[in-house]
This record gives sequence, structure tokens and C-alpha cells, in this order.
Amino acid sequence: MIDIYKKIKDIEKKLDKIEKKIVQNREDEKKYRETDDEKRKINQKNLSIFWDEEFKSNKLFIKNLENIKARFKKLYPDREFSYEIIIGDIEKLYKVLFRLESDNMNIELCSMVTAMEPLIQLYSDFDLPNTRQHLRNYKFDEIQVAKKDFLDEILKLFELFYTGTIS
Repeated sequence: MIDIYKKIKDIEKKLDKIEKKIVQNREDEKKYRETDDEKRKINQKNLSIFWDEEFKSNKLFIKNLENIKARFKKLYPDREFSYEIIIGDIEKLYKVLFRLESDNMNIELCSMVTAMEPLIQLYSDFDLPNTRQHLRNYKFDEIQVAKKDFLDEILKLFELFYTGTIS
């Protein structure tokens, strides 16, 4: 009889221990989520300011895009070229797109809000149309390199037109 009471007590102790672990895990998850949400909000604010300064309000960067677009249009008047600077759309995605409308080709520099330090990513799909290729990641302190590589990719597209690789 004493043996049964002892087993019941042991089971209760084990259940208590399991219950405490579950409760602690839930509390830890809640704290993590709150910390994660806070970091995400801070990163979004910082990313929004950064993207605005480096792209949307950057007159030199916009001038370079306008110059390239005008040159493309001058040499290829039947083609439509455009660019777009998107700051924090619905998906919290920040992008700079340069697009060849008629051939549905894009060069994209983008960053997304996360709880971790966001990266800037460069994509292109003109080597293989309709196939988005990841070219490189950049840290925020590499922004000048990222912008240079973005513009170089646009010029690479320009060269492909010139050589007849893209008609």
C-alpha cells in the first residue's frame, strides 16, 4: 500500500516538473516574441530612414538612374525602361527596381525587415529571363558597393543590348 502512495507521489512530482517546464517555455517564448517584435520595429524604422536617405532622397543616385534610362531610351526608342524605389510596402520589403518592361527583365536591390540585422540583396533576371538570380548580399556598411554593383548590373544589361545578346 505504501508503495502505491510512493508511486503516486513520484508521478505527481514528475508531472509538476513537466508542468513547470512547459510554463517556463511558454513564458520564454512570449519574452522572445516581444523582444523579436521590438527589434523588428526598431529595424523597420532604421531601414526606412536608411532606404530613404540612400535611395529615395538621394539625388545623385536618382540622377544616375535617370541618365541610364534616358540613354537606353535614346538608343532603343521602341523599348520601355523604368525604375522604381519602394519603401516599406505591405511585405515590409524595401526595393530599388530597374526594369526592361517589354522583355520583363529586372535588376533588383532589396532589403526586408527582420528581427536580425537586415541585409541588402542584389537580384537579376536578365541572364535567364523570368528566373530571379540572387547575385550577392551586402551589409549596411557596404551600401556604396551595393549601389555600384546595382548600377553595374544595369550597365551590363546595356552592354548585352549593344552586343546583340538581347534583342
